[in-house]
Amino acid sequence: DAGPKPDAINAGPEPDAGPELDAGPKPDAVNARPEPNAGLEPDAGPKPDAINAGPEPDAGTEPDAGPKPDA
Repeated sequence: DAGPKPDAINAGPEPDAGPELDAGPKPDAVNARPEPNAGLEPDAGPKPDAINAGPEPDAGTEPDAGPKPDA
């Protein structure tokens, strides 16, 4: 029994050993790419109210800091 066994015929590539029809990306693999908003978000920069992070416009002496008229 030194010769090839009867089932040795299957030792070669199988008939469907080529690329399968669904070997490509699956339909849901479309979501594997970065999302459209994966970049910087519109609000990733300083917030609009970050302008108030510095001294407030009225941080100086108030106009009515002096004696009141009815003092």
